[in-house]
Amino acid sequence: MPSPTDTATQEFTSSAARALIQRLHDTLFHDIVHVTPPPASVALADVRAAAAAIENKHVEKKALVGTAIGDMVGAGDGWQRPFQGADIYFGKATGAHEVHGDIRAKYDKLGGANGRLGLPTTDENKTPDNVGAFNHFQGGSIYWTPSTGPMMVAGTIRDVWAAQGWERGPLGYPVADEHRLAGLFPTDHPKVAWSLFENGAIVENAEGTHPALAAEIRPDQLRCLLRSFFDRKIHESPDNVGLQAPVETTAVSGYAYGFWGSLPRIASFRLHGFRDNGGATDTDFELDVNLRFDLAWPEDVTEPTIKTLTASLHGLTVTANGVAPGTIAQGVLDGVRGGFFRGGPDPEHPEVPDGAVYIATLPTGVNQHGDGNIDVIDVVLTTQGGLQILVPAGPLLDGNLGTIRRVVADSTIASLLEAQGCG
Repeated sequence: MPSPTDTATQEFTSSAARALIQRLHDTLFHDIVHVTPPPASVALADVRAAAAAIENKHVEKKALVGTAIGDMVGAGDGWQRPFQGADIYFGKATGAHEVHGDIRAKYDKLGGANGRLGLPTTDENKTPDNVGAFNHFQGGSIYWTPSTGPMMVAGTIRDVWAAQGWERGPLGYPVADEHRLAGLFPTDHPKVAWSLFENGAIVENAEGTHPALAAEIRPDQLRCLLRSFFDRKIHESPDNVGLQAPVETTAVSGYAYGFWGSLPRIASFRLHGFRDNGGATDTDFELDVNLRFDLAWPEDVTEPTIKTLTASLHGLTVTANGVAPGTIAQGVLDGVRGGFFRGGPDPEHPEVPDGAVYIATLPTGVNQHGDGNIDVIDVVLTTQGGLQILVPAGPLLDGNLGTIRRVVADSTIASLLEAQGCG
């Protein structure tokens, strides 16, 4: 076997690899590096360079990464070695970088260096707003905050987001990994993908990559819809109770942690009601309710043709004053809670789970052939307490296709609001 000084162009073969690695371990690095197995073809000098770079990064980040717990192995078009608190990767084009914590876990689930993201091109860094952290990779990025979790953004979607100012731009942090529309057949590869962010979405399709447009349910309209629903539920009670006119939006939470997708914001509302006690003074009560708004659809391997807008219950308090306040408060609470928790899915809308109620049906306009198409992406609760139905934007020769999609979504919302007297 050639001496180490003669191996700049020496490549591993299946018959020589094991002996050469053992020699590398025994005579050159003295337990600094273990390599198993090597890439199919690699020069010894490249192995030495990778080992040295990983060890240098280990020394630099030792307080974070700890001691090695495994061998250096081939990863993507480079190398990787696991440590107690992180993995360190090296590639000729990327250098040596560490990946740790939740970002490391998400990266591994997405295939690591052998997946879409490829090798890391940075260590984990704090975001400029000091809220979150990120790693950049050859094929994209993973961004993390304690309230959103680790989310992947890539390709032209990341380019558009970056041009808007990354997480400090109008869309905020990503709250879900990129979703790519699947084709119905192996020969179909729709050019449709989207990433959700705190305040909207970016959609890539055959028309380009653009921030999504939004059809809106204003905060006052959403409060009206809620009053209509709760009024019906309360009037089903035998306790002769009713609601007064004002409904207040008292708070809108931030997103909550999720590994594959953040949990959406929760809106808190206060409703005011009374029980008519005949000749006696009315019993007044306040109903504080916390709701999360989502889209639901029947489980299937294909994209849904309809998505159902739902509201799920995440908190309920009733406070009463006057005659028999405890009895009235408990009756109202039981009546409202029973409207959400039926003991199973909604019989009329099986896609709506127990704990949630049906609001509206939104046709998606999905087409999974050729370039593909979808007209409804998702719904976002705004920080002001309104709802946005997100639709793709894009140019059209004789108009704006995104505007047409928004008009269709607006029409669906208008019909819903009119039916409930909230237009």
